[in-house]
Amino acid sequence: METADKKKRPVIISEVSRTTPENGKFPFVMMNFSQAQCNVNSFMKSDSSLDLEVKGWQKGRPSFDLQVDTPHLSYVNTDYEDKYYTTYVAIRDKTTGKTRLFESMDVLLKPKVEPPPSTNPVLLKPEDEQDREEMKKTLVKAFGQSKGKRYYDQKDQFEVNAEDTVARVQKAVADVDVDTMAKREIAVVNIVPPRDETANRADMFYRVEHFLEENEMQQMIEACTEVLQEYNSVEAIEKGIESKEFSHLGAYFLKKLLDQAVLPDAKAALVLYLDSIIKFSRLRPHEIAKGHKHLPSYLPKSMKSRLLREFSADKIVTQELRDKAICYTIVLSLILNNFSLEISLLSESMKVKHRHLKQLVMMIGAHVEVDAASSQPKIVLKNSLTNFNVNYVAKRRN
Repeated sequence: METADKKKRPVIISEVSRTTPENGKFPFVMMNFSQAQCNVNSFMKSDSSLDLEVKGWQKGRPSFDLQVDTPHLSYVNTDYEDKYYTTYVAIRDKTTGKTRLFESMDVLLKPKVEPPPSTNPVLLKPEDEQDREEMKKTLVKAFGQSKGKRYYDQKDQFEVNAEDTVARVQKAVADVDVDTMAKREIAVVNIVPPRDETANRADMFYRVEHFLEENEMQQMIEACTEVLQEYNSVEAIEKGIESKEFSHLGAYFLKKLLDQAVLPDAKAALVLYLDSIIKFSRLRPHEIAKGHKHLPSYLPKSMKSRLLREFSADKIVTQELRDKAICYTIVLSLILNNFSLEISLLSESMKVKHRHLKQLVMMIGAHVEVDAASSQPKIVLKNSLTNFNVNYVAKRRN
């Protein structure tokens, strides 16, 4: 009882030391290893050495190369940087009760490993793509599933003689340069948003700067402020859904912004970007062909151009670009909703088959789980990304 009644001593901060290029102070370095936590006691007892080379200052933070040599492995720092949190080390004087705070930096170290050169003569032999394809075809036809055999049978059946095709085209269109057409490359669409593969936290895989540049984010914040001034109540936003000014998912996040005393800048920009992607995915081909005319009126001109550039190819939307819009919508929703999203919310705004949705969710590194409270499926982004194998085929149950 005496311990419980004893008054706690207040925390007195006597000094806060920050790292700036002007004062030239170097912060505390908090080392973290990518494969395990740092055991300070074992590290201090081991015969290890540090090599630190400061390269300069970038955005008010020191830029440096760090190498740690241990008896077993050498480690080097990665490009990981926490842009949203500032960490301090607290040092308390027990005599005076005063506490000093010193700014620190989290550094993620990865092993410095160079694999030895291979001595396998098969691997050293130059690889012929045509021979490899023929070998794969032979193995599938001999030992593969019926689906794989059927694929190669259809491929052989519809295979066209290249020389005959060239002759027909030259005869039909004499002015076309066939060699130029044959060399033309097909653009590959990356449907997954940019992300930080080295991160080890859900809030660091996908960040605001992966989606919007600084000037675009400022324009979207101003646009969102104007939208919320016009639609300043739940009833007004509901009317916006009826007039097709907003999607159901975009309206869901706009209602959340109404409850905020201070409008969060990053979330405000991402909410409008998410809603504009959904509305763009609903446009018909003849509407997309008209460019900016059918895009949301509240969008800045630069963002309208970005939508056409990111989610269409010469104002044509392919299946890959539709999947890209879905992936971007899912990731933005996860960022805005604490990395969890009920599938029913997404289904109200975008039509996608459940099996295909699960594949897209796995491609962005998230999981599909069943909520324990509501028993409804939801998408969750955890502290580790999932691996997705396009060629995986589930085994049939007996």
